[in-house]
Amino acid sequence: MTLAELEAQVRDIIDDPGKFRYSDTVFAFDATEASLEIVDALSLPSERDTSLSLVEDQKTYVLPADITRVVAIRLIPENGGNPGGELDEVLRAELPVVDDLTNRNLSDPKRYALISGEGTNEDQLMLVFEHAPRRSASNAIVIDYQIQYEFDGSADFATQNVPFPARYNYPMVHMTAGLLLKRSDDAADKARGESLFMEGKDRLGERAMLNSLSFWQDNYRSMP
Repeated sequence: MTLAELEAQVRDIIDDPGKFRYSDTVFAFDATEASLEIVDALSLPSERDTSLSLVEDQKTYVLPADITRVVAIRLIPENGGNPGGELDEVLRAELPVVDDLTNRNLSDPKRYALISGEGTNEDQLMLVFEHAPRRSASNAIVIDYQIQYEFDGSADFATQNVPFPARYNYPMVHMTAGLLLKRSDDAADKARGESLFMEGKDRLGERAMLNSLSFWQDNYRSMP
């Protein structure tokens, strides 16, 4: 679900499709609060990793759209095994304009820069190595990144994803709607907001309990 889809459902519940009561900034703030409630309830990690394939003679790579804060870039060695140490991040201007072919033939890149995407990838980060790699290898670029649980009220809602599986849509929608309504000076609105928020939080608690049960079954079902 994108933030735009979340907003449509929330504004339908609180009868504010024209955004007369709550601005995009306020909506994004309360959506962030609801998101952090889910993070706390599920004890979710703050970082994650993913990988891209290394391509010979290709020095620029588009990162997945949900990566906005890179923690580290590492490469899996040519002989396999675990990723090596972190590469050094530098400014784009510090990377050579023309590849040093001597270095390219001797080793994998040691430095990289992150730049804004262009054209159809303008909303994504791009990774630029100091020189094109001399080899191709599946999933050899390991990217450690910070998970984005916060939303930007000034950015395009259609490009911001709610970072949870669809089973958490109900808690996310109802807690966000509840938080917005609780801002009202009207007592009836406040009461309805509290009810919506607790309805979403109760469903979240059920989901968290099911997750714990599934983990227990997966890990301990073979125990005597």
